[in-house]
Amino acid sequence: MNRNEISQKMGDSMNLQDVKKSYELIVSLGMSCAPAINLQRTSLRKFSMPLDWMISYSLTEVNKLYKNKFQNFMKLENLTLLEETHYYLKDGLPAFSADNDNTLVKSYFVRDTLYNIISVHDFPVLSNQHWSVSYPPFKD
Repeated sequence: MNRNEISQKMGDSMNLQDVKKSYELIVSLGMSCAPAINLQRTSLRKFSMPLDWMISYSLTEVNKLYKNKFQNFMKLENLTLLEETHYYLKDGLPAFSADNDNTLVKSYFVRDTLYNIISVHDFPVLSNQHWSVSYPPFKD
């Protein structure tokens, strides 16, 4: 089937009946955390994937990442700190401060400039420490 035949068959929108079937794997491509959360909530998430807790604004960049087999992805020299913060996740769950059980640990937004993908929950905000001190455990 060529591109024109596919376009004619699909039209401008997808038909639910065309995609409603069993799948071996559903992969979050990192648009936000919501797909991973909802896949987990509905028991469709079998394991954690690299982009589950990240933000990607460009499918072209995600395709480049997969095509390059994640080469140099989140390499320290390609990372830049952004101004936003969110909540730090440990094993997919919000982490609480050791000082106060009711305080959630914040995390930095860190952008991979090579693929334009943002880590949201992996670099905790630690008092009097540079964000990069969390890089070695993140990379592991």
